[in-house]
Amino acid sequence: MVALAVTAGLWVFPAVVFPEPGANDAIELANLSLPVVGATLLAAIVALIVGYRRRWSSTAPVALGTFLIG
Repeated sequence: MVALAVTAGLWVFPAVVFPEPGANDAIELANLSLPVVGATLLAAIVALIVGYRRRWSSTAPVALGTFLIG
């Protein structure tokens, strides 16, 4: 259920943030790259920790972390 909500959010996010994209929107998005990378790395680490605490096999948390980083 969470994965479905995240997927739906990622699908809608660009249209909400950039309803009428222009040339300067790419510059604004590029300025957000470091916080986005940091948040993604943090989410991947949390996914690994939660996965190991729930006794998942190592495949699921590593795949989820790789997906988030990608």
